[in-house]
Amino acid sequence: MPSVHVGNPPNKWDAPESHSIHFHRFESLSSKKNCGVMSPPFSCFDTKWKLHIYPGGTKRAEPGMVSIFLHHCSKSEVSVAYVFLLRDKGGGVIHQTDSSSRKFNERSRCWGWKNVVGRAEIVGHSNILEHGSLTVEVRVKAIEVDRCTNFIPKNPFTQH
Repeated sequence: MPSVHVGNPPNKWDAPESHSIHFHRFESLSSKKNCGVMSPPFSCFDTKWKLHIYPGGTKRAEPGMVSIFLHHCSKSEVSVAYVFLLRDKGGGVIHQTDSSSRKFNERSRCWGWKNVVGRAEIVGHSNILEHGSLTVEVRVKAIEVDRCTNFIPKNPFTQH
């Protein structure tokens, strides 16, 4: 059946993308400051990303706090709004960071929060770690993406 479109259709950069990252055996990950674990890469908006978690926090974090950062792996420049959600066994949100808008490029590849939640709150709560895994949902919405657009010159024969 033929279809008719009214208005501008949404493009893939209009809607946020979500990815769930599972950090297995979270309790056994090092709780030393500045000792982090990086996720495998995942894609959002034609760019590669990784999630970097510090179970013992970064060196600037308050004692006992978990730090989480979004790492941009592609060479392109992109501005995004992002938020991290920590999920319990049932999928409910137990902690959510504030939304942040940042520009990621070759000089600024990594943004996030140094004091997300207390490690003891995660490890000591029986409803958070599912089979020992911490689930962090990353929601990313493109604000501005450096993408190539096709150049279509004006047709001189259509001008009067």
